[in-house]
Parts: sequence; C-alpha cells; structure tokens
Amino acid sequence: MTHHERVAAPELTPAEAEAQAAADAAIRRLVHLALLGTVMGTLVGTAAVILAMVGVLHLQATASPDDSTSVLLIAGGTIGGLCVGAASAWWILAPLGSWFRRGMLATVSAFATVILMLLAFPVRALFGPPGLVTFAILCLIGALLLGRRARSLVL
Repeated sequence: MTHHERVAAPELTPAEAEAQAAADAAIRRLVHLALLGTVMGTLVGTAAVILAMVGVLHLQATASPDDSTSVLLIAGGTIGGLCVGAASAWWILAPLGSWFRRGMLATVSAFATVILMLLAFPVRALFGPPGLVTFAILCLIGALLLGRRARSLVL
C-alpha cells in the first residue's frame, strides 16, 4: 500500500454514529465554554485594574504628591484585578467540573489580565482618564456578553 491510499475506517452503526456525534458536540461545547470563560475573566480583571488606575489618577490630581495612598491603591488594585479576573473565570467555568481545569484556566485569565492591562498606558496617553473609563466600560460590556454566551452553552 502506498502512502496515498487510505485504510477505510470501520463503518459505524447509526446508534454509534449518533453517540459519537453527541460526544463530539459535548466536547466542542466545553472547549467553547473554556475559551469564553477565560476571556471573560481577563476582561473583568482588566476592567478592575483600569478602574484602580483611574482612582490613582484622581488621587494624584487631588491629593498631595507624597501621599502613599495612591501606591497602595495601584498595588492593591492590580493584585485585586488579577484576583477578580481569576475568580470570575473560576465562577463561569463551574460547568467544567474539574477543579484543576478551572484553576488552570483561571490562572491563565489572571496572567492574560496582565497583558491586556498594558493597553491602558497608551489609552491613558492618548485619551486621558475618560479614555480609561471608556476602556473599562468596554471591557465590562464584553465580559457581560461573553458571560451570557458561556451560560447559554450549559443551560
């Protein structure tokens, strides 16, 4: 037999084919849920970090320059945003069942938040605080839409 010839796959009975199609559809649904949940968590975490950044900008504009509150707010807001992103991904991914998979995807969501939040710097440079608020709102709207879509996959 040459490499161009294919070995014929065994024929499936209609019941086996239907069971295989159902299993394939379930796997595709779970993969889709995993992707939607991870991106949703990333958007929620990014919005939280950006809102903390807006708070810091407001404090810097109104408080004295040596105020350590802004340092605490940006550090706490960044770490809090990562945690909020991971927690929201963990929550939306509950139908996966596996704690390990949920945890790993939530961790990916937290790390992706770090990457996406870097877009806040050029947004701030170009549009200032109103641009940051708009960016945060867009992230939250995107997260809401993705969350609704993810929930519709399992209901």
